[in-house]
Amino acid sequence: MPDRLEACVDALFIYPIKACGAMRVTQLDITPSGLIAGDREWAVIDEKNEVTWQGAHPRLALVRPTLEGGVLRLAAPGEAVVEVTAATEPRTVQMWNDSVKEMESFAGLDAGDAAAAMLQRVTGAPLRLVRFGALALARRGTNPLHLVSMPSLDELNAHLAGEGLAEAEALRFRPNLLLGAAAEPLLPFIEEQVTQVHGGEGERAWQMPVSAPCIRCVVPGVSPLSGEMNEDLPPAVAQLSGQRFPGGPSVFGVYATPAPGTRICSGDRLWLELNF
Repeated sequence: MPDRLEACVDALFIYPIKACGAMRVTQLDITPSGLIAGDREWAVIDEKNEVTWQGAHPRLALVRPTLEGGVLRLAAPGEAVVEVTAATEPRTVQMWNDSVKEMESFAGLDAGDAAAAMLQRVTGAPLRLVRFGALALARRGTNPLHLVSMPSLDELNAHLAGEGLAEAEALRFRPNLLLGAAAEPLLPFIEEQVTQVHGGEGERAWQMPVSAPCIRCVVPGVSPLSGEMNEDLPPAVAQLSGQRFPGGPSVFGVYATPAPGTRICSGDRLWLELNF
Protein backbone atom coordinates (compact mmCIF):
# COMPACT_ATOMS: atom_id res chain seq x y z
CA MET A 1 0.00 0.00 0.00
CA PRO A 2 1.35 3.50 -0.80
CA ASP A 3 2.24 5.83 2.07
CA ARG A 4 -0.16 8.47 0.67
CA LEU A 5 -3.75 7.90 -0.45
CA GLU A 6 -6.21 10.16 -2.19
CA ALA A 7 -9.59 10.72 -0.55
CA CYS A 8 -12.32 13.33 -0.48
CA VAL A 9 -14.63 15.12 1.95
CA ASP A 10 -17.93 13.24 1.69
CA ALA A 11 -19.88 15.37 4.20
CA LEU A 12 -19.31 17.94 6.94
CA PHE A 13 -21.23 18.53 10.17
CA ILE A 14 -21.19 20.79 13.16
CA TYR A 15 -22.97 20.28 16.46
CA PRO A 16 -24.00 23.74 17.66
CA ILE A 17 -25.15 22.27 20.98
CA LYS A 18 -22.99 19.64 22.61
CA ALA A 19 -25.09 16.42 22.96
CA CYS A 20 -27.83 17.59 20.56
CA GLY A 21 -28.37 16.88 16.86
CA ALA A 22 -26.13 17.65 13.91
CA MET A 23 -26.24 20.49 11.40
CA ARG A 24 -24.91 19.60 7.95
CA VAL A 25 -22.73 22.34 6.46
CA THR A 26 -20.82 22.91 3.23
CA GLN A 27 -17.62 24.07 4.94
CA LEU A 28 -15.81 24.05 8.25
CA ASP A 29 -14.16 27.33 9.15
CA ILE A 30 -11.36 26.92 11.66
CA THR A 31 -11.01 29.79 14.12
CA PRO A 32 -7.66 31.40 15.05
CA SER A 33 -7.71 29.27 18.21
CA GLY A 34 -7.97 26.06 16.13
CA LEU A 35 -11.63 25.24 16.85
CA ILE A 36 -14.47 24.70 14.37
CA ALA A 37 -16.60 27.84 14.22
CA GLY A 38 -20.07 27.14 15.60
CA ASP A 39 -19.24 23.66 16.84
CA ARG A 40 -20.20 22.70 20.42
CA GLU A 41 -20.26 26.31 21.58
CA TRP A 42 -23.45 25.59 23.54
CA ALA A 43 -24.22 22.83 26.02
CA VAL A 44 -27.09 21.38 28.03
CA ILE A 45 -26.82 21.34 31.82
CA ASP A 46 -28.83 19.51 34.48
CA GLU A 47 -30.21 20.82 37.77
CA LYS A 48 -26.72 20.49 39.32
CA ASN A 49 -25.36 22.83 36.61
CA GLU A 50 -23.34 19.92 35.22
CA VAL A 51 -22.98 19.47 31.45
CA THR A 52 -25.02 16.41 30.47
CA TRP A 53 -24.92 14.04 27.49
CA GLN A 54 -26.98 11.64 25.38
CA GLY A 55 -26.00 8.71 27.58
CA ALA A 56 -28.10 10.29 30.34
CA HIS A 57 -30.76 11.83 28.08
CA PRO A 58 -30.97 10.02 24.72
CA ARG A 59 -33.84 12.21 23.51
CA LEU A 60 -31.45 15.16 23.27
CA ALA A 61 -30.66 13.66 19.85
CA LEU A 62 -34.10 14.89 18.75
CA VAL A 63 -33.17 18.52 19.40
CA ARG A 64 -31.81 19.72 16.07
CA PRO A 65 -30.14 23.11 16.26
CA THR A 66 -29.24 25.37 13.36
CA LEU A 67 -27.14 28.52 13.24
CA GLU A 68 -27.86 31.41 10.91
CA GLY A 69 -26.61 34.97 11.21
CA GLY A 70 -25.83 34.64 14.91
CA VAL A 71 -29.27 33.19 15.71
CA LEU A 72 -29.49 29.70 17.22
CA ARG A 73 -32.73 27.89 16.37
CA LEU A 74 -33.89 24.76 18.19
CA ALA A 75 -36.26 22.36 16.45
CA ALA A 76 -37.67 19.04 17.63
CA PRO A 77 -40.56 16.77 16.59
CA GLY A 78 -43.88 18.22 17.71
CA GLU A 79 -42.26 21.44 18.95
CA ALA A 80 -42.42 25.00 17.70
CA VAL A 81 -39.00 26.36 16.78
CA VAL A 82 -37.31 28.27 19.59
CA GLU A 83 -34.98 31.10 18.60
CA VAL A 84 -32.11 32.09 20.84
CA THR A 85 -30.59 35.45 19.90
CA ALA A 86 -28.61 36.01 23.10
CA ALA A 87 -27.62 34.35 26.35
CA THR A 88 -27.16 36.87 29.15
CA GLU A 89 -27.63 35.31 32.60
CA PRO A 90 -24.27 34.29 34.11
CA ARG A 91 -24.10 30.70 35.27
CA THR A 92 -21.21 28.63 36.57
CA VAL A 93 -21.05 25.35 34.67
CA GLN A 94 -19.50 22.12 35.90
CA MET A 95 -17.96 19.89 33.23
CA TRP A 96 -16.18 16.54 33.50
CA ASN A 97 -12.77 16.49 31.81
CA ASP A 98 -12.00 12.89 30.94
CA SER A 99 -8.42 13.67 29.90
CA VAL A 100 -7.51 14.64 33.47
CA LYS A 101 -10.31 12.75 35.28
CA GLU A 102 -11.71 15.69 37.17
CA MET A 103 -14.67 18.06 37.24
CA GLU A 104 -13.90 21.59 36.10
CA SER A 105 -15.82 24.84 36.57
CA PHE A 106 -16.33 27.44 33.85
CA ALA A 107 -18.31 30.61 33.34
CA GLY A 108 -21.26 30.30 30.98
CA LEU A 109 -24.38 32.21 29.96
CA ASP A 110 -27.92 30.86 30.29
CA ALA A 111 -30.12 30.97 27.17
CA GLY A 112 -33.37 31.60 29.05
CA ASP A 113 -36.60 29.89 29.99
CA ALA A 114 -38.04 29.24 26.51
CA ALA A 115 -35.11 27.02 25.51
CA ALA A 116 -35.14 25.33 28.92
CA ALA A 117 -38.86 24.60 28.66
CA MET A 118 -38.39 23.02 25.24
CA LEU A 119 -35.54 20.81 26.49
CA GLN A 120 -37.70 19.68 29.41
CA ARG A 121 -40.67 18.85 27.16
CA VAL A 122 -38.45 16.80 24.84
CA THR A 123 -36.50 14.92 27.52
CA GLY A 124 -38.80 15.04 30.55
CA ALA A 125 -35.91 16.37 32.65
CA PRO A 126 -35.22 19.87 34.07
CA LEU A 127 -32.43 20.85 31.69
CA ARG A 128 -31.15 24.26 30.59
CA LEU A 129 -29.18 25.56 27.63
CA VAL A 130 -25.97 27.51 28.22
CA ARG A 131 -23.36 29.10 26.03
CA PHE A 132 -19.75 28.32 26.87
CA GLY A 133 -17.27 31.07 27.59
CA ALA A 134 -13.83 31.27 25.97
CA LEU A 135 -12.10 29.33 28.77
CA ALA A 136 -14.57 26.46 28.51
CA LEU A 137 -14.07 26.22 24.75
CA ALA A 138 -10.29 26.12 25.21
CA ARG A 139 -10.32 23.62 28.10
CA ARG A 140 -7.67 20.94 28.40
CA GLY A 141 -8.13 17.80 26.36
CA THR A 142 -10.42 19.34 23.73
CA ASN A 143 -10.50 17.35 20.49
CA PRO A 144 -11.36 19.90 17.78
CA LEU A 145 -12.39 17.66 14.87
CA HIS A 146 -13.81 14.15 14.67
CA LEU A 147 -13.22 12.16 11.47
CA VAL A 148 -14.94 8.93 10.39
CA SER A 149 -14.55 7.20 7.02
CA MET A 150 -17.41 5.81 4.96
CA PRO A 151 -15.57 2.47 4.43
CA SER A 152 -15.44 2.04 8.22
CA LEU A 153 -19.17 2.67 8.47
CA ASP A 154 -19.81 0.25 5.60
CA GLU A 155 -17.74 -2.43 7.33
CA LEU A 156 -19.68 -1.96 10.56
CA ASN A 157 -23.00 -2.16 8.71
CA ALA A 158 -21.92 -5.36 6.95
CA HIS A 159 -21.12 -6.82 10.36
CA LEU A 160 -24.47 -5.67 11.77
CA ALA A 161 -26.32 -7.19 8.80
CA GLY A 162 -24.57 -10.49 9.44
CA GLU A 163 -25.89 -10.41 13.01
CA GLY A 164 -29.40 -9.55 11.85
CA LEU A 165 -29.18 -6.04 13.29
CA ALA A 166 -30.26 -2.73 11.78
CA GLU A 167 -27.61 -0.59 10.11
CA ALA A 168 -26.01 2.36 11.87
CA GLU A 169 -26.32 5.90 10.54
CA ALA A 170 -23.10 7.94 10.31
CA LEU A 171 -24.51 10.56 12.70
CA ARG A 172 -24.54 8.03 15.54
CA PHE A 173 -20.76 8.59 15.63
CA ARG A 174 -21.05 12.41 15.55
CA PRO A 175 -18.37 13.09 12.91
CA ASN A 176 -17.38 16.58 11.81
CA LEU A 177 -15.77 15.17 8.66
CA LEU A 178 -17.06 12.10 6.87
CA LEU A 179 -14.23 10.81 4.70
CA GLY A 180 -14.97 9.21 1.33
CA ALA A 181 -12.96 7.51 -1.40
CA ALA A 182 -11.72 9.38 -4.47
CA ALA A 183 -10.25 7.54 -7.47
CA GLU A 184 -9.44 4.33 -5.58
CA PRO A 185 -11.38 2.55 -2.81
CA LEU A 186 -10.26 3.03 0.78
CA LEU A 187 -9.84 0.20 3.26
CA PRO A 188 -12.13 0.10 6.29
CA PHE A 189 -10.65 1.87 9.31
CA ILE A 190 -7.94 3.49 7.16
CA GLU A 191 -8.28 6.62 9.31
CA GLU A 192 -6.59 4.72 12.14
CA GLN A 193 -3.43 4.52 10.00
CA VAL A 194 -3.40 8.22 9.05
CA THR A 195 -0.85 10.57 10.59
CA GLN A 196 -1.66 13.69 8.55
CA VAL A 197 -4.48 14.84 6.28
CA HIS A 198 -3.45 17.29 3.55
CA GLY A 199 -5.83 19.55 1.65
CA GLY A 200 -6.09 22.81 -0.23
CA GLU A 201 -3.75 24.18 -2.85
CA GLY A 202 -1.11 26.89 -3.07
CA GLU A 203 -1.45 29.52 -0.36
CA ARG A 204 -4.58 27.77 0.92
CA ALA A 205 -2.86 24.42 1.41
CA TRP A 206 -3.25 22.97 4.89
CA GLN A 207 -2.32 19.91 6.86
CA MET A 208 -4.15 18.38 9.78
CA PRO A 209 -2.48 15.88 12.11
CA VAL A 210 -4.51 12.98 13.45
CA SER A 211 -4.15 13.16 17.21
CA ALA A 212 -5.87 10.10 18.70
CA PRO A 213 -8.43 7.37 18.15
CA CYS A 214 -11.97 8.06 19.35
CA ILE A 215 -12.83 5.79 22.26
CA ARG A 216 -16.50 4.93 22.20
CA CYS A 217 -19.09 4.96 24.97
CA VAL A 218 -22.81 4.17 24.72
CA VAL A 219 -23.73 7.25 22.64
CA PRO A 220 -23.54 5.46 19.23
CA GLY A 221 -26.41 3.36 20.51
CA VAL A 222 -28.67 6.45 20.42
CA SER A 223 -30.65 6.82 17.20
CA PRO A 224 -30.39 10.35 15.79
CA LEU A 225 -33.84 9.78 14.23
CA SER A 226 -35.83 8.42 17.18
CA GLY A 227 -33.79 9.34 20.26
CA GLU A 228 -34.05 5.73 21.38
CA MET A 229 -31.18 3.58 22.65
CA ASN A 230 -30.14 0.47 20.72
CA GLU A 231 -28.19 -1.59 23.22
CA ASP A 232 -26.94 -3.99 20.52
CA LEU A 233 -24.85 -1.43 18.67
CA PRO A 234 -22.10 -0.51 21.19
CA PRO A 235 -21.15 -4.21 21.69
CA ALA A 236 -20.93 -4.65 17.91
CA VAL A 237 -18.61 -1.64 17.65
CA ALA A 238 -16.54 -3.07 20.49
CA GLN A 239 -16.35 -6.48 18.81
CA LEU A 240 -14.93 -5.03 15.59
CA SER A 241 -12.57 -2.81 17.56
CA GLY A 242 -11.32 -5.83 19.50
CA GLN A 243 -10.31 -7.48 16.23
CA ARG A 244 -8.04 -4.52 15.46
CA PHE A 245 -6.93 -3.70 19.01
CA PRO A 246 -7.13 -6.85 21.13
CA GLY A 247 -7.62 -6.00 24.79
CA GLY A 248 -8.01 -2.30 24.07
CA PRO A 249 -10.97 0.05 24.46
CA SER A 250 -13.73 0.29 21.87
CA VAL A 251 -12.56 2.58 19.03
CA PHE A 252 -14.36 4.01 16.00
CA GLY A 253 -13.09 7.08 14.14
CA VAL A 254 -10.24 9.42 15.04
CA TYR A 255 -9.67 12.94 16.32
CA ALA A 256 -7.70 15.48 14.31
CA THR A 257 -6.34 18.96 14.93
CA PRO A 258 -7.10 21.40 12.09
CA ALA A 259 -4.80 24.34 11.38
CA PRO A 260 -6.05 27.71 12.69
CA GLY A 261 -7.57 29.96 10.06
CA THR A 262 -8.12 27.24 7.44
CA ARG A 263 -11.28 26.12 5.68
CA ILE A 264 -12.39 22.59 4.78
CA CYS A 265 -15.10 22.30 2.12
CA SER A 266 -17.45 19.50 1.13
CA GLY A 267 -16.07 17.69 -1.91
CA ASP A 268 -12.49 18.78 -1.26
CA ARG A 269 -9.77 16.46 -2.52
CA LEU A 270 -7.57 15.21 0.33
CA TRP A 271 -4.33 13.32 0.67
CA LEU A 272 -3.88 10.90 3.55
CA GLU A 273 -0.37 10.43 4.89
CA LEU A 274 -0.05 6.96 6.44
CA ASN A 275 2.10 5.65 9.27
CA PHE A 276 3.59 2.76 7.25
